[in-house]
Amino acid sequence: MSVQNTVNSNSLFGTANIYLVPKFDLAQLDTEITSKLIEANLLIITDDGTNFDEEKTMHSTPLAGFNEKRVKGFENITKAEGKISATGRLVNKKLLEASLYVKESNSSEKYDVYRVKEGLIEDSAYSDVVMVGMNKSNEKAQIVVLHNAYNTNLSIETKGSDDGSCKVEFVSAYDYANLNKTPYEIITLKEV
Repeated sequence: MSVQNTVNSNSLFGTANIYLVPKFDLAQLDTEITSKLIEANLLIITDDGTNFDEEKTMHSTPLAGFNEKRVKGFENITKAEGKISATGRLVNKKLLEASLYVKESNSSEKYDVYRVKEGLIEDSAYSDVVMVGMNKSNEKAQIVVLHNAYNTNLSIETKGSDDGSCKVEFVSAYDYANLNKTPYEIITLKEV
């Protein structure tokens, strides 16, 4: 009998900027940061805290006499997924498309209509989501990259004396061509 468990981890950030880019290439990290983390790719500005959650599923190979005990060298991470949850201020075409909405044709010259398209999610709907935030616990800037991501939960709230806000929840997905590569990374400043 094999043992499987799930480990959850949570990091809380203060304000953060979340960007949407087609692909964020870590092999060219310095270039990607300066060329892609720009206003044109800005998806949402958070002001009420941002969370990064990861979930790892672990599998332990059973050993005779060690019933359901974890044993060093006999454990595997079988799945790791990342999620960014935030509340922010921008609701625009980019955010709707990242939330799996598609623009429908209509006769209006003033308004666009967006609707969630049901069925298989097309490859073109996946993008990389890059969050740049300040970690509240150690006050260091960090970058979280979710690969092949989309927003699973769009919640829009308006308030009488406020601009209103939207809540988002981006999740990462594995790439079928590279199922052994975890679909997220955390980037920190080098310690000197």
